[in-house]
Amino acid sequence: MAMKRIYVLACALVLTTGCANGTSFFSDIENAPKWFLDKIPESEAEGYPAAANTPPRPDDMMPLEFWETKLAELQADQAEVLASERAERVPTDQNSSQYLTESLELADVVRFNEAEYAAEDAAAAAKQDQ
Repeated sequence: MAMKRIYVLACALVLTTGCANGTSFFSDIENAPKWFLDKIPESEAEGYPAAANTPPRPDDMMPLEFWETKLAELQADQAEVLASERAERVPTDQNSSQYLTESLELADVVRFNEAEYAAEDAAAAAKQDQ
């Protein structure tokens, strides 16, 4: 029985608070500047724009086929670029999937910080043991 009373009181409190907050909206409209009140009938007459009038994509956004063609061109030019005498040679220790995985992991700042903190904690624990 006591739980029911608490539940009823909590509901009444929520409803009272909601009504009190809702009435502030009307006072905000009453205190609105004149230019805002003048715009209300205009915006209500126009309504929202129809979804059919929105473009399917922005005009400057290239279609997926464009990027697939661009990727194919870059991949075709890859051998020529790497064969150039001016091409930078990637060290063999940095040219592996393991290096790529490690680099991606280090790029994640949270993981990097956690690894740093763990190393500092291990060093402090080792120092205390001595």
